[in-house]
Amino acid sequence: MVGQMVRQPCDMNITYSGYVTEFDTRVLTHAALKGLLSCFTDRPVNFVNAPNLAKAKGIKVQETIQMQAVEYTNLIRMNLPGVKDELNEVWGTVFAKKYQRIVRIGKIFLDAVPQGPMILVQNVDRPGVIGNIGLTLAKHGINIARFQLGRAKELAICTVNLDTPASEDIMHEIRALPNIMTVRYIKFGA
Repeated sequence: MVGQMVRQPCDMNITYSGYVTEFDTRVLTHAALKGLLSCFTDRPVNFVNAPNLAKAKGIKVQETIQMQAVEYTNLIRMNLPGVKDELNEVWGTVFAKKYQRIVRIGKIFLDAVPQGPMILVQNVDRPGVIGNIGLTLAKHGINIARFQLGRAKELAICTVNLDTPASEDIMHEIRALPNIMTVRYIKFGA
């Protein structure tokens, strides 16, 4: 997800806290690198070559282990310190040992499900934004599978899980709606 959000090579800080620290987190770090690198390279990336490819591209990875759970029983925080964007951080957790959730994007908390095609929208928190997004998708026959919103002060972030993929033309239409700041299309694997 983070790679699809920024679509550029960048350093990565990963912090693990809670029960997840009882396991070898290198596997998770390699998976994060694979996801990041796969978004901007034409070379095949796998769990084995991801650390070497990152090093070759000058990407630094800082891994931190916090034994004590802070906000959640298990938490993985990914931060991209070189990205000058409000959406340079994602937090993920697992509830009840099986329900994956994205619980923070940038500075905004929410409860998003990382599944299927998703639109990530950053907007000014004003009436009508959710309705406009829904109407635009409906006009193109795209059903919303799940909609989650988080907000802080005047800003909001929504994640819109879709039943079917949306084209770049539809993304362009959503970007042109009132009070929309950014729109990113995210595709989660099976």
